Amino acid sequence: MNIKNNITTIAAIAAVVSLATTGFIAYALNTDKNEIKTIKSPAASVTEPATEAATATVNIPKATGRKLETAVSSSSATKDDIYHIMLNSIDYYDKVSGTVYFPANDTCNKIEFQTVLSESKAFFRHTQYNADMSKSVSMDAVDSMADTNDIIYDTEMYCDGESSCISVDNTEKTYASNPGYVITLDSVLDIPDDERITMESDGNPCYNLRTNPTNVPEASISLFPQEMTFGFLKNKELWDIEGIEKYDGKECYHITGKTEEEYGNKLNVSKFDFMVDVNTGVLLQYMGYDEIGNISDYMYTDGISFEDSAENVKAFSENLITSYKCMD
Repeated sequence: MNIKNNITTIAAIAAVVSLATTGFIAYALNTDKNEIKTIKSPAASVTEPATEAATATVNIPKATGRKLETAVSSSSATKDDIYHIMLNSIDYYDKVSGTVYFPANDTCNKIEFQTVLSESKAFFRHTQYNADMSKSVSMDAVDSMADTNDIIYDTEMYCDGESSCISVDNTEKTYASNPGYVITLDSVLDIPDDERITMESDGNPCYNLRTNPTNVPEASISLFPQEMTFGFLKNKELWDIEGIEKYDGKECYHITGKTEEEYGNKLNVSKFDFMVDVNTGVLLQYMGYDEIGNISDYMYTDGISFEDSAENVKAFSENLITSYKCMD
């Protein structure tokens, strides 16, 4: 079943990872003292990217001469290989563009984006629509909502690779600068896979996140799916690699599995399907099913393109906001 064509019997549940009774630690460099700092944060949300914003640093020298990691051959990839590439997807691409769709309560979210990690440049547009999630939802249906009055909000963010970004609210007709928003590759530390989950003194697991340098946190569920990987794949006894399949023109690992009870109950997801790009670890499609087999949660992408095939980052122009109010 291709989720881009049709999704039926969808419950009103957000495509958000929330690991109960656990903590997330985001790692970044303290550039003043050249030492590591850790920031404790609550469970991350697709729509509330506080973790990445909290670890942002200003005026960090940009990375140059970046060398990307190369994925293992898909014909010989193990579960450990897939777990690794998904936890570290940002090491396998530099330039990417596309669109991500996911629900949240009674709304549908559409994230259009372009980003270049080595230049710390990014653009994204986040449009949210009222939607009856009990009905069939498709990419065409979401796009058609743009012609209605059901838009809740329509925001854009322009990051030019310097220390700030420009946010534009097309619903309220306002704009503002966001000093310190830009996150560069220099602030991202490597964390060995065997150190990604640690135990706290109270016996609860702590999930150690790498800082997200895409500057498109709303699309992190796809571009840098750390939380999804922890939530669904950390117990390797509960999922299997079904094979290699095409999705949106890309070779993907088709993964199916069951959720751990506590985690699955929070999402109303008992079983799941992933389509994971074999070259980057980017999550291109996620489908979650409830205990009776109905789709209860999802995320899907369209037109994800990498490197030379990716669209250039849309640049900010004052001509776009001639009638908007500055909120600085």
